[in-house]
Amino acid sequence: MEQVLQLLVLLVAAVEPLAGVEQRFAMEPQDQTAIVGSRVTLPCRVINKTGVLQWTKDDFGLGTHRNLSGFDRYSMIGSDEEGDFSLDIFPVMLDDDARYQCQVSPGITGEPGIRSKFATLTVLVPPEPPRIVQGDFLVTTEDREIELECVSLAGKPAAEITWIDGLGNVQGNGLEYIVEALPDGRRFTAKSILKLTPKKEHHNTTFTCQAQNTADRTYRSAKLRLEVKYAPKVTLSIISGLGPTGRLTEGAEVRLACKADANPLDLTYRWYINDELVPGDYTTELIIPNITRKYHDALVKCEVHNPVGKSEESETLDIS
Repeated sequence: MEQVLQLLVLLVAAVEPLAGVEQRFAMEPQDQTAIVGSRVTLPCRVINKTGVLQWTKDDFGLGTHRNLSGFDRYSMIGSDEEGDFSLDIFPVMLDDDARYQCQVSPGITGEPGIRSKFATLTVLVPPEPPRIVQGDFLVTTEDREIELECVSLAGKPAAEITWIDGLGNVQGNGLEYIVEALPDGRRFTAKSILKLTPKKEHHNTTFTCQAQNTADRTYRSAKLRLEVKYAPKVTLSIISGLGPTGRLTEGAEVRLACKADANPLDLTYRWYINDELVPGDYTTELIIPNITRKYHDALVKCEVHNPVGKSEESETLDIS
């Protein structure tokens, strides 16, 4: 009996220094942001700890042992001597996006339990590489509006999407940006639709769609090459028969050249003098042998057709 009393005295003596001393936090967790795959430590240090400590995730208790059995990626690091029970998470996964709290139960001599402030862990996820819905090659026609759609999946936050044309210009007009939540309610699909009226200058150029978010600022890209079909662009010039004064010389052989820039190059040429069709199989050149003054002020026209359309150019003859 005497030994039992001595043991009780020793126990009381051991506990007495803490009796009536409040448990309190020396360090509490703070809101943090982490990228999938990284490591996060939520700090928790307790002074005068006499109760049992546990972490909660969205109000669900994770356990009171440091190894947090059942949560392979979670552990409480630090030492009891320092009162350090920081929560270590590695590797971070999307499921870790939650609200955490460090809690200590009431002490063995009645000290009140304590709870830290809540700390929100926001988990960021890089988006998947973008893709262009129309593929990597598109045939279109000049002056007919088209839509190019770029999609980037599963980013958190939604991917920011940028369009760049073949000349390196960032596209700022004709854009529509759409964000759709995935079924998990955390990740997002981003879509960017570029409305464009192609011109000849866009032929054989490449449009690039770039996507990135705050989880990964490295741009990932998809490319599309544009083939633009366009009607002929015609230029007409006199290449022989001009005298020293720059006027046509009567009796000279006059040659006019008609050049056409077009896509496709399936071209048909027609020549007219004063709106009358010139007979013969003339294409890129018209030859008028032994020109006379009756052609003075005559209007020579070259008209070129392809499957997209036609264009023409005229030249007035000035004969001396």
